[in-house]
Amino acid sequence: AIFDAETGRPHLTRRTLIDDLQDYRTALDMLSAEFRKARNGSPEKTRLYSEISRTMDTIEERKFRLNATFLPQHSPAQLISPQLLLMSPLFAPRSNRDARAASTELLLNSSTETPISYIGPELRQSDGLVFMALLNMARDVRLGQSVSFDPRDLCLAIQSTYGGPARARLQQTIFRLQSAVVKFPSFSVQLVMRFNFPPRGTWSVAIDSQIVQLFSASRLVWLDLEKRLSLPEGLATWLYGYIESQTRLMPQKVENLRALCGAN
Repeated sequence: AIFDAETGRPHLTRRTLIDDLQDYRTALDMLSAEFRKARNGSPEKTRLYSEISRTMDTIEERKFRLNATFLPQHSPAQLISPQLLLMSPLFAPRSNRDARAASTELLLNSSTETPISYIGPELRQSDGLVFMALLNMARDVRLGQSVSFDPRDLCLAIQSTYGGPARARLQQTIFRLQSAVVKFPSFSVQLVMRFNFPPRGTWSVAIDSQIVQLFSASRLVWLDLEKRLSLPEGLATWLYGYIESQTRLMPQKVENLRALCGAN
């Protein structure tokens, strides 16, 4: 882990890492000012040059950690997803009343050099919404750390209701996401890792630290949370994700859309 320069504590939140990065940038400015005033060829100038080099290396390392250990930044009113998840049948627009396949395998891209596939239970659009909601809650916490949340609040936010059935649906969805694996050529990523669900109080989940590899392999797509929640769950929500994934909308045959979304 990379630790905060002042406290020696690990960077568990985006804010602590950004503050640490800013401290090093301020130090770099001060060192650079001293370097410019130092006499050429003096031991002081040589020392300052070494300190500037070390500080620049640290800044680059902090910037790398910011991208490698935290989700892409987004607001509480946004959902994010890699494009390849939105333009695939992974979160199928089928009714939750239909029987689900206990296990399925899908190819998520068409690359022969870096094929990315999915193995796990059949997922639906409602599962995709919970997945993106969990990413939103974990957006400013270092990946791999557990994030606590109130199941009542999450049920009300995405199901507009709370009670035993809504709580059970949320629990079963997170169970499915724990079993959902995206496979790269040399490693795999769980959509959700550890899940704690005590009968009372807050629940918690941990997001796989390698989830950022999904965003590196595919363009980042932002969705408006309010708009996503306003649409009927199923084909309408899948099409919304598909449309937002396009840089320019092109005419598509219905047969192609049907194959992309996995609808029958």
